[in-house]
Amino acid sequence: MRRHGRSLRREAGFTLVELLVAVTLLGFVSILLFGGLRLGTRVWERTRTGFENDRALYTAELAITDAIGHAYPRMARKDDTHLEIPFAGLSNSLTLTAWTGDAGLADVAIAAKGAGDDVTLTILSRSELPDSAGETTIALHHVASVTFSYFGAAEGEDEPRWHSTWQGQRALPRLVRLALQMRDARQSPVDLTIAPRLQAPMDCVFDMLTDNCRGHR
Repeated sequence: MRRHGRSLRREAGFTLVELLVAVTLLGFVSILLFGGLRLGTRVWERTRTGFENDRALYTAELAITDAIGHAYPRMARKDDTHLEIPFAGLSNSLTLTAWTGDAGLADVAIAAKGAGDDVTLTILSRSELPDSAGETTIALHHVASVTFSYFGAAEGEDEPRWHSTWQGQRALPRLVRLALQMRDARQSPVDLTIAPRLQAPMDCVFDMLTDNCRGHR
C-alpha cells in the first residue's frame, strides 16, 4: 500500500526538470513565432512601400506626359523686337504653358530639388483662370537623377538635333526626352520621349478654336 501511494504521488505532478524543459520549449516556440511575425511584418511593409512608390512614379509619369504633350505654343513678347514661346527647358527642370481643357491654360513647372540622397521631383501646375481650382503639386521622392533633353531645330539651325537646353525659342521642340532614375534599385529606370502635339510655325498666333494659327488653314 505504501508503494502504491508513493507511485500515485509521483504521477500526480511534474518534476522540476520537466517544468524547466517545458518552459524552455515554450520559449523557443515563442521566439520562432514572434520572429516569423516580425519577418512577415517587414515583408508586408516593404511590399506596401514598393506599391506606393510605383503608384507615385506612375502618377508623376502621367502628369509629365500630359503637360508636355499639351504644351501650348503661345507667343510672348520678350522685348520690343523679340517674341518667344514661354518654354524654358534645362537639363534638370522644365517650365511651360500647357492646355488643360476645361481648366484652360496652366503654368507647369517640373524640377528636381535637393541633393544627395534627398532629391525630389516636383510637378507644379497653376491654372491661369482666376476661378479655377488653383494649383496642384505632385512630388516624387527618393529620386537618384533627372535629365531632360530636347530635339528640334533651334533658331539659326537648319537641321533638328538633340539639345541639353531649350529656351528663348519661337517654336516648341519636336520631342522632349526625360531620363529618370530612382534610388530604389527595384524600380525600373524611366525613359520617356514625348512629342508636343501643338506644333506651330514661328510666326504663329495660335487659335484653340480652330486648332491652327490665325490666318492659316
